[in-house]
Amino acid sequence: MVPLAECIVGSQVQVIRIADDRYGTRLRELGLAEGERMAVLRGPDPILVCVRDARLAIGRRLAHAVWVMPLQ
Repeated sequence: MVPLAECIVGSQVQVIRIADDRYGTRLRELGLAEGERMAVLRGPDPILVCVRDARLAIGRRLAHAVWVMPLQ
C-alpha cells in the first residue's frame, strides 16, 4: 500500500483506506471509496484521478491520507 500522493501518473490503483476522518465522508460521497478502482491522470499537485467515469482533483496533502494498492 502507498499513499495516492506517491502514485505515478498513468497508474491504475484501488483504494484500500481513507485515513482522513475530516474529509473521508465527503470523498466517499464523491465516489472515492474503499474498493474503488481509479486511474491517476495528472499530478503532483493537485492530483487528478478518474473514478466512476468522473474526474476528481485532490490536493497533495489530502492525497497522502488516501491509501491505495497499485494494480497490474
